[in-house]
Amino acid sequence: MVEAKWKQSKYSPSLEEYMSNAKISISLELAIQSTLFFLDEPISDGQIMHVDYLRIMDIVSMIGSLNNDIQSYKVIYVSNIYDIVYWY
Repeated sequence: MVEAKWKQSKYSPSLEEYMSNAKISISLELAIQSTLFFLDEPISDGQIMHVDYLRIMDIVSMIGSLNNDIQSYKVIYVSNIYDIVYWY
């Protein structure tokens, strides 16, 4: 949604703006968290809110987003989706 607004207004986001939005839109954290709850080991709220866990989720989301952008760069000009490969 945010990328569409950027495209429509011909706005070029900063790398920080782009990555902040990309980490949310990739939704990897949600997929990982829901998978964790099906493991045999119980997970406490304290573990999920721990600073190390949050940092790992941030990095995983960033890598997932960048990987998605790299893999999909060929369709950028066909679709309405602009990614980091286009912007930079």
